[in-house]
Amino acid sequence: NALLKGDYEFYKPGDEPLVLPVYQVDGTIKQSPLIHVRVLALLYGMHRHATDDNDRYLTMSSLISYFGTMSTSEVAIQRSVEFLLAGGLVEPYDLSKKDYSDDQKIAISQSGLSHLDMAVYNPVFFEQMALTTRIPDSEAAARIRGAYHSKKAFNARLEEVRRAFCEYLLDEDARHCSVPVTPEYRLQVDLAAELRNRWIGAAASSTEMLKLPEKAAEGVRGTVERFDQTRGFGFVDIPSLRDTAFLHASVLERDGLEEVHDGDDIICDVSRNEKGLTISRVLEVSKSEGPVLSATVVKLFDERGYGFVHVEETGVDAFFHYHLLSASQKRDLFEGKELSVDVVTDKQGRSQVRKIKG
Repeated sequence: NALLKGDYEFYKPGDEPLVLPVYQVDGTIKQSPLIHVRVLALLYGMHRHATDDNDRYLTMSSLISYFGTMSTSEVAIQRSVEFLLAGGLVEPYDLSKKDYSDDQKIAISQSGLSHLDMAVYNPVFFEQMALTTRIPDSEAAARIRGAYHSKKAFNARLEEVRRAFCEYLLDEDARHCSVPVTPEYRLQVDLAAELRNRWIGAAASSTEMLKLPEKAAEGVRGTVERFDQTRGFGFVDIPSLRDTAFLHASVLERDGLEEVHDGDDIICDVSRNEKGLTISRVLEVSKSEGPVLSATVVKLFDERGYGFVHVEETGVDAFFHYHLLSASQKRDLFEGKELSVDVVTDKQGRSQVRKIKG
């Protein structure tokens, strides 16, 4: 209803929409139509460089101070954070405090990352924002409306709609924001430059700091969920990104590493592409190898490719993937079978089979 029909009134108070009009301003205060995207861009910068989950969060006082230097009022920031919290584009550090408060700490959410990406790079999202966002400037609204109803070819009309909307956004933003040309505000400078370059066609931005399909995080910790040695790829849980990243054996080879196993901890760089997160570099592997223990298969999920074993010596049930088994071992697998396993336990107390011996 929002993207295809342009009906943002479809959402009622209390609903949790998947797509939000991120360029919508609060008509009761002076507020740049880029304010929500600018807040997301700042939080994205922290998210990208965070070495642990706590580093992703920013206090409200720091946020207000940062944007105060850009001549943005405190109330404009408060209203923006209220909007972003309500829509789930940012998340509070203390999950019991879901509403705005002066002592709140916030970080960008996965929905916020998606909205930032769409707001800057997605032509369908951007043109639909142009057609559905309430625009207080009657002349700008008339230009967008005129472009959409012109006699040009459909694609040419939409291109003109995006151009007119971008001009409105940047002109209004310039009236409400003054971005310092200093390293601390490089993301904010690049945000406006990237919008202009993409939808109006001016000179390219000075850096690629904002572009989401590139680096997502550097030097972050991850735990190998599963790595299939035969097929040469696997997946790594990245707690600071709250997501799983793809890992190919070629990355390990390029970085001079022999292999990883389920449960190993790694330090890595993570990139984002059209398919999601991927490990672009492995800096360190911390082998979690333990003693070989006797275990009994207690549960199998053949259709899902995993099962559980009970380790008598430790008294725990440990998860294992079928890719740890050879073809003959898979054929001979049944509940009650005895196995020799190497089991690791993570910080949350979850046990996983790292290797199956013999």
